[in-house]
Amino acid sequence: MAIDVAQADSLFPPIYNEDWMFLYDAVRRRSVTLAGTLSQLAYEPFANPHRAATEEFGEVIAEGLYWLLDDGQDVADATQQFWRDALRRRAELIRRTARQLRDAKDPQAQCALVSLKAARHRLAGISERSCLSFVRDWQADTETWRDLLARLPVLADLHDAAKHLNLPDVDRYVT
Repeated sequence: MAIDVAQADSLFPPIYNEDWMFLYDAVRRRSVTLAGTLSQLAYEPFANPHRAATEEFGEVIAEGLYWLLDDGQDVADATQQFWRDALRRRAELIRRTARQLRDAKDPQAQCALVSLKAARHRLAGISERSCLSFVRDWQADTETWRDLLARLPVLADLHDAAKHLNLPDVDRYVT
């Protein structure tokens, strides 16, 4: 994935799918590209059902925002009614996936069903108001971050940057 660091003015919010959130504005502007291949370290996605529960809020937020982009809409269109619909849509996705897994012969299907049950339980506790609040806070944090970035000085090298940020001199770490 290629990112123009001179234009990268987003942030990684404290939520699962933070990478999707970081890329949201770049995707909206259609300024993201793929160069080569991407891969992910191997992991067992259904080894811990608790994981599905802890990631569910981030799944709802990221999916919801990208559904908006797919529909040609923007964050401003993420109203309380939108989130009510998004939560219903997510619940239907989980139900449909669970139905398909019940008929699967794959041994992982039972583990996946347990994770889906945990996700469904967590989803029941997510309100459209909490989604709306998170997105508003994320947008405000992003604006604060952009204001901070705009005020940062352009410095000549790592040594000057470390000094400006009151960090240890980088020369002793660079060989």
